[in-house]
Amino acid sequence: MNQDELRRLTGIVRRSGETFKSLYESSALRDWVDTTRIRKTFYGDVPKTIREVFDHVERTQHYYLSRIGLGVEKNQPFISVRESGVGQIERLFETKRNSEVYYVDDESWTVKKVLRRFVWHDRIHGKAIVRILAKQKRLGLIDSYEDVFRFGL
Repeated sequence: MNQDELRRLTGIVRRSGETFKSLYESSALRDWVDTTRIRKTFYGDVPKTIREVFDHVERTQHYYLSRIGLGVEKNQPFISVRESGVGQIERLFETKRNSEVYYVDDESWTVKKVLRRFVWHDRIHGKAIVRILAKQKRLGLIDSYEDVFRFGL
């Protein structure tokens, strides 16, 4: 990965975080429980409300950073964590480029992979929120919602 690709990827990570946050903030019924989402996985309970999905993504930002030896103070706003984390990743890239390999849960990660993970995770859980919003609309609980990721569900 070169400097141009780093700039492109960090720009995507920042925009993805802003898009995810705007999706959350535009949701009126954040604590409405989608009962079809009540189940367990090997990671624990599936988030069943929009707030729980958002909180999960927020916690995961810290997890991704911690796996490569970086960290952001807890209890910071979502975008502050994202921006601070991306800034730390950019500084890490300046010193180590993309050559450092981090072993995370039997998987090899690089700086580039961490950046891709942020976007992948935002999209997976953004889609979950859009599905909850679509169900709320079908049930007549909300009049409309904006699919900011353009999933087209």
